Amino acid sequence: MVMRRFLPISLRVKGIINDICVSNPGMNENVEFESISVPVLIIHAEDDPMPPFAGAKLIAGRFPNARFFGLNFGGHLLVGNLERVRTEIMTFIKKNASEKLSP
Repeated sequence: MVMRRFLPISLRVKGIINDICVSNPGMNENVEFESISVPVLIIHAEDDPMPPFAGAKLIAGRFPNARFFGLNFGGHLLVGNLERVRTEIMTFIKKNASEKLSP
């Protein structure tokens, strides 16, 4: 099972701290999401604190061609939502696969 690979979490602390302090700060600053014209699918669960649900919705709203799919639960890994997520991704791909996208 996927969750077993994350345990014990104590082995992941350095990586999590790196993610918070090195990889992520300012990652949304100066990014012109509004200029990204390709279709974008953003899937996020309300109980995922990184980033907060409201922040994910806000960022999704900045893309001109985004679909935001919110889930009530599942955390960062969207646990318990495999079929719903899979269906949403397949629907998104099928809808956008035939559209010709400009560079």
